[in-house]
Amino acid sequence: MTSPIDRIRPAAATRRTVGDAAVRFGLRVVGGAASSDAEAVEVWSVASDDRTAADGDLFVALPGARAHGARFAPAAVERGARAVLTDERGASLLSEAEVQVPVLVAEDPRALLGPLAAWVYGGPAERLTTFGVTGTNGKTTTTYLLDHALRALGWKGGLVGTVEMRSGDRVLPSRLTTPEAADLQAMLAAMREDGVDTLAMEVSSHALALHRVDGLVFDVAGFTNLSQDHLDFHGDLPAYFEAKAALFTPEHARRGVVVVDDAWGERMADVARIPVATLRVAAPDGPVPGGPDGSGRLRDADWTVVDAVQERDGGTSFAVRHRDGRQVRTLTSLPGPFNVANAALAVAMVLEAGTDARDLEDALAAAGGLSPAVPGRMEVVSTAPHAPRVVVDFAHNPDALALALEALRPTTRGRLAVVFGATATATAASGRRWVRWRSTARTSSS
Repeated sequence: MTSPIDRIRPAAATRRTVGDAAVRFGLRVVGGAASSDAEAVEVWSVASDDRTAADGDLFVALPGARAHGARFAPAAVERGARAVLTDERGASLLSEAEVQVPVLVAEDPRALLGPLAAWVYGGPAERLTTFGVTGTNGKTTTTYLLDHALRALGWKGGLVGTVEMRSGDRVLPSRLTTPEAADLQAMLAAMREDGVDTLAMEVSSHALALHRVDGLVFDVAGFTNLSQDHLDFHGDLPAYFEAKAALFTPEHARRGVVVVDDAWGERMADVARIPVATLRVAAPDGPVPGGPDGSGRLRDADWTVVDAVQERDGGTSFAVRHRDGRQVRTLTSLPGPFNVANAALAVAMVLEAGTDARDLEDALAAAGGLSPAVPGRMEVVSTAPHAPRVVVDFAHNPDALALALEALRPTTRGRLAVVFGATATATAASGRRWVRWRSTARTSSS
């Protein structure tokens, strides 16, 4: 079994020298290397956790909230790290510790980690078709739907997200929604060794702010929605939005698809610095709180969900239609309008990557629609006759919990039990909102 600190290491090794790294990234080489020619020292992998360091590593010592990573560099060197990348402060600490390997000094090593790791591993993302999804709610579900659609088309898929990482049929544990840059690039290299063709990946606001996806340019980026979350890290909603918006820049993506059912989606489409296709799921004349332009109305979109029909099991059949007439009709068994939005976003992203609409519709029909099992996302865990309907959902903020309950209650006969996870602040807010919702719905749910 993989332990929490095990790391993914591709089997093949591209050997890089310290000198080549210094020239390519404009770094200074210092330190007391045991070799007389420090710049000739070779590395072939990258680590940012001393507990996982091994022979051939370039260990990256980053400044932390409590301690500088350079304090752990001696342990990494003891485990086989052949060189260290750090900042000026880290270089001083390494000098004091008399670490005898070459030290590469960068002004901001965290910002350099992604591109450097991508270079060490031979640019693995360049040989994948990549999809990145950001937003407050729906990232996990949308990436699973993307992966499901791509596999239906015959591609061998890779997936990176909160629940797990997949490389083809190989399933690996996940510690972060988006892995640290060095681990991410190693994972992409391992995917290429496994013959993976496509990548569906969650991209968190933390990952964008902390440079975890630097060095990776997605073929298509997607935006689900924005609501209150992670304000302890970002400070306020505008700053949270700006972190998400970084995905829609040439440094991170080539083109995008943005759900424009609210003012934040409209704003994302407006500020994007890459070509963006808009997707609307709500009615075209539906109200928008505040309105993106003060009108309180939605603008026309490139892609629109039409002919949505709720099925008996709570799922929905629907079509995603482009203004030019292209259309894909499919269905999803996941309940609720928000899951229609997630499924429609997955469809639009695959189409924006260049897939023919008829090919996608035929592939999804053969696969039974967009209905993958998504662990912890509207996951039914009790189906016994006459028993309560028991559902597990990672609704971790007030909006997500309310949407889940509003989707489940109308399609549930009898009692409904929902197990959800949330922060203390979100739990309190969700509880207040749920009490109000329950009192107006007169439901027996608990």
